[in-house]
Amino acid sequence: MPLTEASHHRWFRSVRFRMALIYTLSVAVVSGIVLSAVYAVELQGEEQHVCATFVVEGQQHCFIEYHLGQIRERLLLAWVCLVLAAAFVGYGFAPLIMRAAEEAMEAISRSADAIAHDLRAPLTRLKVRAEMAVGQVNAGGEFAAEVAADTDAMLALVNTLLEISRLERAGKIMQDVVDLADVARQVTELYEPVAEAAGVTFALSAAGPVPVMGERARLLQAVGNLLDNAIKYTPAGGRVEVEVTSAGVLNVKDTGIGIPAEAQPHIFEKFYRAGNANASGEGLGLALVSAIVSACGGHIAVSSAPGGGSVFAVQFRLTTGT
Repeated sequence: MPLTEASHHRWFRSVRFRMALIYTLSVAVVSGIVLSAVYAVELQGEEQHVCATFVVEGQQHCFIEYHLGQIRERLLLAWVCLVLAAAFVGYGFAPLIMRAAEEAMEAISRSADAIAHDLRAPLTRLKVRAEMAVGQVNAGGEFAAEVAADTDAMLALVNTLLEISRLERAGKIMQDVVDLADVARQVTELYEPVAEAAGVTFALSAAGPVPVMGERARLLQAVGNLLDNAIKYTPAGGRVEVEVTSAGVLNVKDTGIGIPAEAQPHIFEKFYRAGNANASGEGLGLALVSAIVSACGGHIAVSSAPGGGSVFAVQFRLTTGT
């Protein structure tokens, strides 16, 4: 049953109060233990204090008891102040924590929706083809081929997701010395027929050997995804340029449809597609590129405008450490 606005406010206040209470109790317990330990240390030290040898009005430890009494009062005051401060901080920051949790849940929900959407189409085709094959004679070979194609599409989606997750968890990949210019040349040669078939002009400008840190297979994959993306969103008659500089920067420029400004901060997120992107795909190519570049210790940026093409600039880490 959907929550009304009043019930939502009551729920929010209840959760906020519980979070503040848990935070306050945690601070109270921890600070109490720490301050008790401080008092115990002080007490142990004062037992050996030289003032214990003085006699004040016939009482051997009068000064010591007075001193320890002051310490007890100050430690108790400090504990009360910490607890009150924790209560205010917990109550004040609870909405921020709740908002961060809600955003994380929304991101998970969006990813789940995107996965379900991308898997639903091939699964629906499998169901329809299976139903059609039941009533047809000698349809086994054609049906098997169609099932294999749809299964390959689903496996590719799942494998890409797993690959991105592994890279994000690992944080870094095997670091070898790789010639970025040679990687760009190899990928360009591979995609030249694709660009020609799409009516897109292809150009490569690479400096001499540009040794960077990374894993060759991963760099080939990242550069390939960038070129595939550039060709896909560049209309016939357009141009795609690949440039490798001596500073370890790979630039992929195109004269394609461009990316709206509001979409640019999100294009490296999994399953994200800009509003003007009509090409097929799962929205994982740039997410994989970003994960590979980050794992290599580099960073990627994009500059684009609708109708004005795009420039993807990837800075890799040179072997000299620059």
